[in-house]
Amino acid sequence: MAKKRKRIETTTTTTNILDMPSDTLLLIFSHLNQNDLPSVSLVSKRFRSVADQFVRTLTFPKLPRHNSTFQKLFSRFSSANHIVLRCVRIPRVLFAILTSPLNIEHLEIVGRPSGGYPSVYEESRMLSLCGRFQKIKALGLGFCLYKVGDDDLAQFVQNFPSLQELDLISTDWNNVRIQKLTSKVPNLRKISLHCRGTLTDRGLRQLSDNCVNLEEICFRGRSSFSPQGFCRFLRKEPNLSRVPL
Repeated sequence: MAKKRKRIETTTTTTNILDMPSDTLLLIFSHLNQNDLPSVSLVSKRFRSVADQFVRTLTFPKLPRHNSTFQKLFSRFSSANHIVLRCVRIPRVLFAILTSPLNIEHLEIVGRPSGGYPSVYEESRMLSLCGRFQKIKALGLGFCLYKVGDDDLAQFVQNFPSLQELDLISTDWNNVRIQKLTSKVPNLRKISLHCRGTLTDRGLRQLSDNCVNLEEICFRGRSSFSPQGFCRFLRKEPNLSRVPL
């Protein structure tokens, strides 16, 4: 008589995506389109906390009412490294960033949306606070440094030894300013120049001597350099790949 075979029961378990560890979710989310992350963050609080780690840029069109809101935002988006300020009372935001754990590499202060210019005190305060972001690699400043002189600007940019991109849109880049500023930041790879007819061949020559690693340069406004001077500049910058005019 044949023996009855013992029946082995097997159980199957189903793993839900909500049960996956955070490291796995990070890997999955990294393959999503960045535009889809806000929708994904609505699924659950856990999804939101994972999706928040992909946020790199924080833009402030206006200030929160309470300083505690800054800390909540910076704690939630702890991976952000690019700050864009389009608001008034900029020193207040800068101070909040400095007292946060954020590791800022790119800072843009677009200026005051009301069209007014900051007071001398505000400019001095902004210079002092901005100078403490020593790990910054890209810096863009609008009209917040409208009245700052050449020597003060040169001393200011010297605070950023890792600076690679510089955009001072409200500044008139003349020959003197080119020489003083670029001599302090020789590692620049990208620079935007706003000219009002005072930048000549001499300024281009000083720029090419001081910044030999330029990959992109943008000219705004009108300049006074000659075609021959511009061609000489291009020959001395072999790494240039983009020159918007």
